[in-house]
Amino acid sequence: MNRRIRIHAQLVAMSLILALTPLLQVGYAQAAELPYSDETRYGFNHFDSVLWAKEQGLFSGYSDGTFRGNIEIQRQELAKVLVLASGLEESDVAECADGATKHFSDVSEDWATDYVYCAQAKGWVNGDDGTDTFRPTDPVWLSEGFKMVVEARYGTPDDSYQGEYWYDRYVNFLSDQFDHVQNPSPRYC
Repeated sequence: MNRRIRIHAQLVAMSLILALTPLLQVGYAQAAELPYSDETRYGFNHFDSVLWAKEQGLFSGYSDGTFRGNIEIQRQELAKVLVLASGLEESDVAECADGATKHFSDVSEDWATDYVYCAQAKGWVNGDDGTDTFRPTDPVWLSEGFKMVVEARYGTPDDSYQGEYWYDRYVNFLSDQFDHVQNPSPRYC
């Protein structure tokens, strides 16, 4: 069964913690001040991850002071988070984007343009198969999020991870990576 699940912003923050820094011990919740006015309203379960992502400059929240962790993250927003999580400085994003083919017909000049094209230049996104579209404001599906995170952190997994669906390569790879974190062997230590 091919189920498509949309990703919420707080899930992305948690995923980034796990995928980009799998052994990081985050422990902010007890002493930290709430950085967003709506955190207690939604009862965030991933406060540490959200706070860490804010401190790293990955999330800035909305101009009204909210995080809106219960809404779906857009494809262009995830591109921004991954570009910044890669360690690229904000001042270098436009130069990175210059290396892209910039062929997406639906990516207009706005706040996200350079992030989307930087992610494309790095090979993390390639748009919709057989078309020239990226759908920047569409919500990220879980399978798409896995692909983007894996491509950004590890590159393209080898063919041994392939399966029946295009996303199996990424799901199987992440499953293997987290299995090794939970059950380390000498090969991975």
